[in-house]
Parts: sequence; structure tokens; C-alpha cells
Amino acid sequence: MRNKSPRSDPKSSGPRPEIAFRLSVVVPGLGQIYAGAPLRGALFFGLASLGLSGILESVFDPVGIYSMESWALSSLADRAARPRPSTDTGAL
Repeated sequence: MRNKSPRSDPKSSGPRPEIAFRLSVVVPGLGQIYAGAPLRGALFFGLASLGLSGILESVFDPVGIYSMESWALSSLADRAARPRPSTDTGAL
């Protein structure tokens, strides 16, 4: 007699772990949404996105060249280095 698992039965309902895993590999959290936990999937997607953006920022901008603070400081330094136009009109 063969031991048949419930997942091999085509009539069994519910999410299949194999599909959930494959969806999660493609998009983090999508497998959780497929499995019936949309809030957990959205939370996982948000956290994974934040982590990925932090990793990408540290790889492509390791010293903070493109951060807003350095942009603002360089803009102020450029403005201070420019000669100011003369306000003298020459008439008394």
C-alpha cells in the first residue's frame, strides 16, 4: 500500500509551499500574500525594500557624495565663492 501525502492529491485545496517559495524568490513577501497573509507579506516586502535600498546606497555611494547634506553644503560653498554683483549705481 502506498503512502499518499495530502499535497499530492489534486483535489486538496490551499496554498502550495513550492509556489509560495518561488513567488518569494521573485518578489520578497509575495509568497506570504499567496499563502493568505497579505499584511505579513506587505510588511516583509517593505522591510526587504528598505534593506535593499540601504545596501545599494552603501555600494554605489559609500562616502555620501550624493546625500542631501553634502549637496546643500556644496551649493552654499559655491554661492559663497561667487563674486557678488556691485550695488554701486554711481549716482549720489
